[in-house]
Amino acid sequence: MKKSAYQFLLQKKAEEPFIDYIFDNLKSKSLEINEIAAKCFVSKSTITRYFKQNGWEGFREFKFILMNELNNIDNDEKLSSNLNKNVIASLESTDNLVSATDYDQATQLIKNSQKIMIVSIGGNVPAALELRNRLLRFGFDVFFETDQHYSYVYSKKLNQNDLIIAISYTGNTKEVLKIVKSAHKNEVKIMAITRNYDSDLFELSDLVLRIDSKEGLARVISIEARITIFYVILKLSLCIYESDPEKYQKIIFSNSY
Repeated sequence: MKKSAYQFLLQKKAEEPFIDYIFDNLKSKSLEINEIAAKCFVSKSTITRYFKQNGWEGFREFKFILMNELNNIDNDEKLSSNLNKNVIASLESTDNLVSATDYDQATQLIKNSQKIMIVSIGGNVPAALELRNRLLRFGFDVFFETDQHYSYVYSKKLNQNDLIIAISYTGNTKEVLKIVKSAHKNEVKIMAITRNYDSDLFELSDLVLRIDSKEGLARVISIEARITIFYVILKLSLCIYESDPEKYQKIIFSNSY
């Protein structure tokens, strides 16, 4: 396996004038051997021999590998830049979709419920665990289980005094909907965290905290969507705390170890 051409340049800087020239002109991506030889006052054969001595078949192979590596670096930078922009745009859009009133209503639903059950599967499980842990620290009676059969059995015990918080990016996750529909028949209140307003979950819910993501609904849940869900959970947690800071500060302190 050939070594990295780019790393080789970094290691060999100042060893030969044509190495410095190549490194200083990476952005041009032309790097013709005739031009390098003329600019650095060396022969083409000297450049070719140097790269052969260092593990390549010659300058042509070195340049080919170097150009591929530079293209990969450019693509990685573009992906990183696009990810940053999309995440920020998704968070800003979610802020426009979920109002302060929505968070206040969600807070009251949680505070007025005797039992709270969180329903989620797959890629949303980390978010469900985060929400469960935060609510437990506030002293709420919260249940979350990844075993869907056990979750379904537990949901049968809930009534009109209880709350289900369903997390589903598409709003059409069949395992989540099975539990929500069953609980809905027993007049259990439903709060949803979802993106899709055109979904069964949206229709069944008493309150929806609607997230946004720049990726389509057909995609497997993206990192952007996950960050947005965690963002909503964080804001909801802050809203609960700020509704009675003295009370929740004492509870959090008593639950610390």
